[in-house]
Amino acid sequence: AGLPASRDPLPDTVVVIFTCTWPRHMPQSDSVTVTLCSPTEDDWPGMFLLAAASFTDFIGPESATAWRTLVPTDGAVVVRDGAGPGSEVVGMALYMDLRLTVPGEVVLPTAGLSFVAVAPTHRRRGLLRAMCAELHRRIADSGYPVAALHASEGGIYGRFGYGPATT
Repeated sequence: AGLPASRDPLPDTVVVIFTCTWPRHMPQSDSVTVTLCSPTEDDWPGMFLLAAASFTDFIGPESATAWRTLVPTDGAVVVRDGAGPGSEVVGMALYMDLRLTVPGEVVLPTAGLSFVAVAPTHRRRGLLRAMCAELHRRIADSGYPVAALHASEGGIYGRFGYGPATT
């Protein structure tokens, strides 16, 4: 009823809610090689697992397929703990191909950042900064005039040039 006929709603999502108490100081893994790259087909299950741990919800197979259709080629990055096949995904960020209506009813192509997460064991090592820098380079190379996000913790993204939207 509320959506235009040309845009179907996303399939139902299975949501799993859980609570946990994190230790005051998260243990870090031993010093290892981390690799920043585009995800392969084999990385997506690890990305959805990291999403479940980071955002406290589970994305089922149908929703995962719908999500992936919104991500342009080279629109995602992952950080793996290690360099070889089967290395664990410990960081991820992506952008979706969206549109933003601005004053004057102008519609701009917009890179919508989402799915930004770093595993608790790998935080405070510069992974977020590296992922955002690479994603912003890709966004600029793709010609998007605007990048936007809706953050649960907005203070994190000010250092990357994001701030409250105003007119």
